[in-house]
Amino acid sequence: MVTKEERNKMRDFVASRIEDSKRYIIERANDSRLIITLKDAANAPATIFVDLINKKISVKEYEEIVRENWLNGIWTCPIFYKDGKNFHVRLGARGNFKGKNRSLKEYSNDEINEMIHLRGLEKSVLKIQKGTDKKLTYFQPETARLSESIRWYKIEDIILDYSHLEPRDPKKNFAREGISMDYKIAKEVMCVKDGGIGFKKVNQNRGILNFLKY
Repeated sequence: MVTKEERNKMRDFVASRIEDSKRYIIERANDSRLIITLKDAANAPATIFVDLINKKISVKEYEEIVRENWLNGIWTCPIFYKDGKNFHVRLGARGNFKGKNRSLKEYSNDEINEMIHLRGLEKSVLKIQKGTDKKLTYFQPETARLSESIRWYKIEDIILDYSHLEPRDPKKNFAREGISMDYKIAKEVMCVKDGGIGFKKVNQNRGILNFLKY
């Protein structure tokens, strides 16, 4: 589980990037949310709820927060803590996943290394977005290989192929070919280590925003 200190680091980094844009005022903050207002109130949305998703919360609770925010004229912008355990869980980290899961036989090892196993909250955030150009945003804590940053990933569908199963194979009754609801390809499209970020609308009717690089 993400520690209190790690959650605070996430809050401070995201807050710094928002402040560096010089377009917003942080009204309130704790280790799981930031309440933001625009300096120029003539531009909508006027109030933004930055949801720092860094601890356990049910999908039902999360969707209720988004709904209540929207009813109160507040826009929600989610960002996940990228620890590889709770969110952004890679399939490739499981070792020889392709050999164990032959439904992915049409994909290369490089493609499998980009695949993640979505958790419920990640699915919920994707579901709310419109169109095919769907993205998830993550806070990347500093590691031996990666610097502290905010990273955007384009989420692409995976097609499961169970043609290797024989008709009498018991697994055939449970195999569901087509688009996987759990496995997706996550392609990094942008990374911010310093400088400002802002917000852009993703779904007008549900009050959802994503981060925008300035």
